[in-house]
Amino acid sequence: MPGLLRMWMFESFSALGDAASWAVPLVFSFLGGVFSILFQPILSIFNNRLALSARAWERIQDKRIDAFETLLDLAKFLSTTTSTGNHQDGWVETQPKFLSSMEDAKEGLDYVFRTCATLDDWIDQPTRQHLRYITDYFQNVSVTLAQIDEGKLLEFSLTIKPDIIDIATHTRMSAHKFYQSINKKCFSYHGNGKYPLRVTTRKLEKTKLIAWMIKHDLLAKNGMEMPQFNCDHAKPAQKQ
Repeated sequence: MPGLLRMWMFESFSALGDAASWAVPLVFSFLGGVFSILFQPILSIFNNRLALSARAWERIQDKRIDAFETLLDLAKFLSTTTSTGNHQDGWVETQPKFLSSMEDAKEGLDYVFRTCATLDDWIDQPTRQHLRYITDYFQNVSVTLAQIDEGKLLEFSLTIKPDIIDIATHTRMSAHKFYQSINKKCFSYHGNGKYPLRVTTRKLEKTKLIAWMIKHDLLAKNGMEMPQFNCDHAKPAQKQ
């Protein structure tokens, strides 16, 4: 009797094992189908969002690379000089090329202002502050050009040439610093993107441009008093 019982149990487990051999794959196959039905739409949405994010990030990177190249173009434009025709002691006197004539100056200033404005959304905060300073500086140049005649343009351009070369150099440096941070997921944007008013004022006070404007009494003619200059900073609220 014990032998028959053991034989029956063995046959029962064998039968169970045979059943499991085809039942288990069937169960997993069934569960896989249920999983696909339930979660495939979710996975599809997730994959689409990843793909969209990747495309968007690629577009942003393209814009930032374009901004880097535009900064270099701006630096090159500002640093380009042309001969004035005066040669002394073996030296060739040069002036900023875009200040060769009033017409060239107008076109050059339009290019500078337009370039600074179009780059605003794709650069980091330090570069943005530098470009806002450039805008402030060349606003003063524009104000000055509106009050002098063509005969004084050469003197004016030679006077501010060191300022413009310095701005071009810092623009090129800012471009390369910006390029080093180009892979950041986002750039901070603080306030109006400008230096504090006192910083802009201090930087402008050191320029040949402001010294020339003071020498020729051009600030007073425009009703401007230091240290406001011609900057478009928000004025501090007056106390009641």
